[in-house]
Amino acid sequence: ARIDLDMVQGASFSLGITWYRNQPAEIVDLTGYTARLKVKQAYDSAAALISLTNTDGIALSVAATAEPTITISRTPTQTAAYTGWVRALWDLELVDASAVVTRLLEGYMTLRKEVTT
Repeated sequence: ARIDLDMVQGASFSLGITWYRNQPAEIVDLTGYTARLKVKQAYDSAAALISLTNTDGIALSVAATAEPTITISRTPTQTAAYTGWVRALWDLELVDASAVVTRLLEGYMTLRKEVTT
């Protein structure tokens, strides 16, 4: 799925996601999953502007009844450190215990620059 995001430099950032599949919709049990998110200037950029994992910036809830099941967060100090770009590409991938990769979300991220510091 595609979603475009705004991140405000110098402010808290939090995005809660619940992953559903099947009909009727069931919350995916994230036991054994890892998560990774990258923000890059271009698809083929070697360096990431932001790189998060489930050990740094992404929380995974393994309770099948919990919502949201995935939470991406950054502190005001962390977002204040993001400089040198305004609009970039991002995606979020989840990897199960069998190493099957699912790109759950992708889109553009806009960094709204801080005026008051």
